[in-house]
Parts: sequence; C-alpha cells; structure tokens
Amino acid sequence: MSELSQVSKSDISDSLFPYPGLKDSKFDCGPIIEPFKGSFDDEKFETWIHEWEMAAIKNDWPASGWIFSVGIHLEGAALKAYASIVSRNDDWENFRESMIARFDSISPVVAFLRLRYCKSTGIDKYFKDCKWFAQHAGFTERQAVQIMIENLDFEFKRQLGHLNIETFPVFHEKLKSLENNLKNKSNQV
Repeated sequence: MSELSQVSKSDISDSLFPYPGLKDSKFDCGPIIEPFKGSFDDEKFETWIHEWEMAAIKNDWPASGWIFSVGIHLEGAALKAYASIVSRNDDWENFRESMIARFDSISPVVAFLRLRYCKSTGIDKYFKDCKWFAQHAGFTERQAVQIMIENLDFEFKRQLGHLNIETFPVFHEKLKSLENNLKNKSNQV
C-alpha cells in the first residue's frame, strides 16, 4: 500500500482545518450555506444567520471562532459591513445585532424615498443610488424619475419640475447639464 493511500480523512482534514470542530466540516457539512451578499433580493439576515448558526452547531464549530468563520460566507455589501463591525468589536452578539440592524431594518422602498441629492456627492452618485433602489423597490421608470425630481434641492427641482421626463437616461442628461451650468455660474462669480 502506498504512503498516499494510507493517509486518512482525519489527517487530511486536520491539515486543511486546523480549528477543532472544523476538521470534518469539509466532508460532512450538512446543508450547503449560500453566501449572504447583503442585497435586497437576499433573504433576511436574521434568517440567514440562524441557518448558519445551526450548521455551525451541527458541525461542532467552536462558538469562540464563529465571528471569524462567518466571514467566509459573506460577500459584497455584507462582507464590507462584517469587516467594519469586526474591526471595532469581535463580540458575536454585537456582530449579529449590528448586521440585523444594517440589513433587515429598511426596505428598498423606504431607502429610495429617503435618498436626497447632496451637492458634495454630486449628481452621478445620487442618480446611481436612486436608480438601484427604485429598480429593487419595483417602481416604474416614470414613477422613479418623478420621485427623484421631488428629492432634489430647490434649484434643480425648479428647473426640472415642469418638464415631462419619463426615462432615466433623459433625467440623468438633464440633471448633469443643470449641474454643469450651476457650476459654471458659480465659477464666473
């Protein structure tokens, strides 16, 4: 029998997973845990983290290491939030509650309606954020554009409010043009 065939599953998993309780998880992990991305089409974080905790318990992952193990199951906005939270405090309950507050407390409709134009961030960011939330909230393009106009500052709203703008590209073009005109006027003064 060759040396390679004498290597046991336990020996391999010990080298791959140095943490107690994680060693057999590669071979017997129960249900597959889909990564949580933090987008609005994901399930609620509270539901997802409960499923993750059940898998961790089933696999005998030590609770003291959960805060570090959970990071490999996060992607996108959720991974960024995780890094921010864990860099300040590595307590599991704090992480859990912070993530629930971050990802389960606001719907895309509410987020879209709360967005306001800010001169310091500019039109492009406002437009990009509004468009994303509006699409995820289920607004039609026309509805979204009308709400976006209402959430602009007075100067923009005054100049765009009377126009019949129904599409994102036309809205963005008009808004960008207005922003450039206002910048040029302020530079001339």
